[in-house]
Amino acid sequence: MNVQDYLRRPYHIELIRDETTNGVIGWVASVRELPGCLTQGQTPEEASRRIYEVMESWIEFQLEHGNPIPDPLG
Repeated sequence: MNVQDYLRRPYHIELIRDETTNGVIGWVASVRELPGCLTQGQTPEEASRRIYEVMESWIEFQLEHGNPIPDPLG
């Protein structure tokens, strides 16, 4: 499989509101099945858009280094 094949799989993306101690609100998007695959944005839309770019880089890195890519959770 190539990167695009993996990106079409039904991975679980989590979007969490994140408020800092000084009151700044942001959003964190992560992929449950891909450890360390996460990003941030000032809005939910920005974080959601960025996670696909991060997923692509994460998967490319794993494939280049011969590491397994986890399957989506049922």
